[in-house]
Amino acid sequence: MGCGNDFKRREKLHAHNLRKGSSYVFCSKSCFGRHFSMYLALILFFIGSLLPSFFIETSSISFSRLIQGSGVGAINLLCWANINDFFDGKSAARVMSFLGGLLSVTIVISPLLGGFLSYYYGWRSIFIFFLAFSFL
Repeated sequence: MGCGNDFKRREKLHAHNLRKGSSYVFCSKSCFGRHFSMYLALILFFIGSLLPSFFIETSSISFSRLIQGSGVGAINLLCWANINDFFDGKSAARVMSFLGGLLSVTIVISPLLGGFLSYYYGWRSIFIFFLAFSFL
C-alpha cells in the first residue's frame, strides 16, 4: 500500500485527534518510521522557536508560530501514539493519566514562566527559552 492511501485511511480514522499542521505525521510515520517523524517534528519546533527572535513584524512572527505549533502538535501526536504502541490496557491508561496531569501542570506554569521571562528579559527571551527547550 502506498503512502498516500495509508495517509487517507488514517486521516479518516483519526481526524478528531489531529491538530492543524500535524497531519503530515501519519504519512511520514508510515513511510519512514517514527524516528524520522519525531526528528522532523523536533526540527520544525526548533526552526519555529528560532525565527521569532529575529523578526519584528507580526506577520512573520505569526508564520513562525505556525511552524512551531506544527512541530509541537506532531510531537504531541507521536507521544500518544507511542504510548499506545508500547503499553497495553491499564498500564497505557496509567501513563496517559500521568502525562495528562503533567500537561495540566504545564498549562498552569507556562504563563507564569512566560510572564517572568518577558518582564525581566524581554519578549524575545521566551523564544530563546523554547529554542533551548527543544534541545532537551
